Amino acid sequence: MSLTTEQAAAEAVARWLGKVAIPGRHCLRTNLPQIDFPRFFDTLANQIEHTAADFSFCAAGFDLDEPTLQMLVGRTNLRFGNVATHLQKAAAWRNSEDTTILAIARGEPEGGNTLQEFAKASSGELAKILLGWLADPEHEFSSTRLAPDLHGRLLKLLHEQPPPGVVLSLDAACRFASAWSSARESTDPQVRNDAPLIAIAELQIAWDGELLQTRGDSDERRKESLRDNLIRAIQSTQEVLSLSEQELQKLALKVARTDDQERPGLEALLLAIKEAQRGPTAARLRSIHLELYRKLSKTRQAPPTPATEGALD
Repeated sequence: MSLTTEQAAAEAVARWLGKVAIPGRHCLRTNLPQIDFPRFFDTLANQIEHTAADFSFCAAGFDLDEPTLQMLVGRTNLRFGNVATHLQKAAAWRNSEDTTILAIARGEPEGGNTLQEFAKASSGELAKILLGWLADPEHEFSSTRLAPDLHGRLLKLLHEQPPPGVVLSLDAACRFASAWSSARESTDPQVRNDAPLIAIAELQIAWDGELLQTRGDSDERRKESLRDNLIRAIQSTQEVLSLSEQELQKLALKVARTDDQERPGLEALLLAIKEAQRGPTAARLRSIHLELYRKLSKTRQAPPTPATEGALD
């Protein structure tokens, strides 16, 4: 199952609304990214626990007109009391209709300031909802029938105990989910196996070939080992991004003294670090292999070769 960023956002927002939608509790979330509305309504229809007729739904700022929104809703079994594409109309419902308002918006459309008392969800809360769905043992990302056990363990860790330094936002979590999905769709078994390493760059963590190398003779110890590995990856990423020019020059001297087989990979590592320091995009972070950096930084720099004494006349 491929998952775009728009579909991931749809899952997060629909699952949040399905959880909090209770008659009498108005809900609003603004500043959302673009979402896949067919996916959103399909998920919401399965998540909402009360009769849809008790609610009125508004989606503002998504470049949808009201007839299109009505058509999308009509393809599901959701039968809202009202639908609209402007927050001003939702505000009017509050004053004139016996209904509970569920409103979402892209950006900050006009009228949102009149609904400030509505129940809301932070970007981090929506990210956590998305990660919780991905970490479900029944989800294909986490199912041990379909993916390595450590994939699900990592998703569960990010959902339940994200270490300090992992800043989860809805946008980042959606990119993370989409990158993981794309890797799983690959025909290359190694790329599928590396899905967590590919995806985690979207959370501003560089590639770490040692991330999933856990230790311990029990589930609890392996869980602790995975968390320690993730914390180390975060710290190593921060370290390489803060290296000074002088520190990079020292590493370059070490690289120059390595053998011909190792040198190209280490030269590529230093180039990747410099590129990421200009702007740590996910693509640049994937090019930094932290396991190589650790090996290089631990290597003792060889002393300079003494100059050969000239022959005496």
